[in-house]
Amino acid sequence: MDPYVKIEMFDRAGDKAYRDRREADADRYWTVSEALRTNERMREERDRTCLVARAAAQAASDFEATPDIWCRGALALDQHGHAVEPNDPNAVQWCALGRTYYHMGDDPYRYDSVIDYTLDVEHVTCTNDEGGRRPAIHLLRKAAARVQRVLSC
Repeated sequence: MDPYVKIEMFDRAGDKAYRDRREADADRYWTVSEALRTNERMREERDRTCLVARAAAQAASDFEATPDIWCRGALALDQHGHAVEPNDPNAVQWCALGRTYYHMGDDPYRYDSVIDYTLDVEHVTCTNDEGGRRPAIHLLRKAAARVQRVLSC
């Protein structure tokens, strides 16, 4: 057999093995990459949940320290009793949920889904509006403590 033919056959076989290895590496890369992306999403979700828990705990502390900033029936009220956004600079009173939003920064509504499953918005709203300030504080502290215990944040 011609030596050049042997080399060419070896190169083709080598290329196939190389391609197979590359495909296997690519499969491993994408599997690891997807796992890392999933882990990244999980970390982001954990961080958002911890942020909500810290904001809820801070809101409870605020209501205990300064009872006159608590209100019911709106997320936040200005000095004239008109409903405003929780992070509005004119807000002077907040409900439990509104004060939690207040402590979450400029765009708290981006955390709505996290807030909903962390605090159970409907329960917090009903407790705040029907139960009063003390039960609302208790509920915020309980939710924050549960998240902090489970996620160690």
